[in-house]
Amino acid sequence: MSLRLRLGLLYGGLTGVVVLVIAAVTLYTHAAGHSEQTVHVLAAASAGGVVLALALGWLMAGEALRPVSTLTEAAAEIARSRGFDRRVPPTPDRGELGQLTATFNAMLASLERAYEAEKRFVSDASHELRAPLTAIQANLDLLERRPDVDAAEREEAVREAAREARRLGQLVSELLALARADAGVPLRTEQVELDRVVLETVAAARHLTNGHELRVERIEPAVVDGDPARLKQLLLILLDNAAKYTPGSGRVSVAMDRRDGQVCVTVRDTGPGIPADELPRVFERFYRVDAARTRDPGGTGLGLPIARWIAEQHGGAVALESVVGEGTTAVVRLPLIAAG
Repeated sequence: MSLRLRLGLLYGGLTGVVVLVIAAVTLYTHAAGHSEQTVHVLAAASAGGVVLALALGWLMAGEALRPVSTLTEAAAEIARSRGFDRRVPPTPDRGELGQLTATFNAMLASLERAYEAEKRFVSDASHELRAPLTAIQANLDLLERRPDVDAAEREEAVREAAREARRLGQLVSELLALARADAGVPLRTEQVELDRVVLETVAAARHLTNGHELRVERIEPAVVDGDPARLKQLLLILLDNAAKYTPGSGRVSVAMDRRDGQVCVTVRDTGPGIPADELPRVFERFYRVDAARTRDPGGTGLGLPIARWIAEQHGGAVALESVVGEGTTAVVRLPLIAAG
């Protein structure tokens, strides 16, 4: 039985019961003083009232359920077309059905944004994977077609293929990390001495420098609830970016202090900086600042999105501040558990 039929019967039944009660009371009160014809008229009027009540209930139920029917048609159309650009016309009803329509449209808008982002991500991932694969294939084809190539050229081809293979491996690893993020896979956390992780990461990152001065300005002891491997990955991403985009004679500095129940890790460089109009987009997947792209042709454009995901998984955040010509500062804020 449909919802409309059930509501119609409910409306009509309730009204009919009222009519029957009124008729019964009338009959009981006045039957002794009225003729049999009057009793028949009252009975017929009661029956007609019940039928009229059912008809009115049916119409009222249909009018009340019209927005629900519109939502159903919209959902069916979206399922057929696999598109999220359709919206349900707003209803003048400001009650529950009006709120349902507004919520449904908001859900469609959210799904449309997520769908478009997913399409861009797949397209960008395909493009990024194609580049190293093409380079590897080209170098292998060269070695296969020319077995008599001189040693220097052969060595260069092998070196180029190995470099692109490492880049491909890094890209696949980062794509898997983002897939875990999209799937909502939680991290396994424990109490971590963040100051120790920072110092270990700085020591491990010294091989990333190319003549840079890597300086630890200050470190305040702090304990956070986190995954030490992921926290180290987050810091390595920030240090790697700072080293890549800073001239060899530049400086990269790291600091860590406690502020208002949080621990703040700051990575500052003296690189060329990021233009203000580019800064809001640096955490987008596969996005690279134009000036930086030529300096880092082997980058994947996934480091900062992964860094943001790691920070958010720890209940914190990461942000960039930059001034063109002066450098860039990355700040990671995490909830503080205890301090030494």
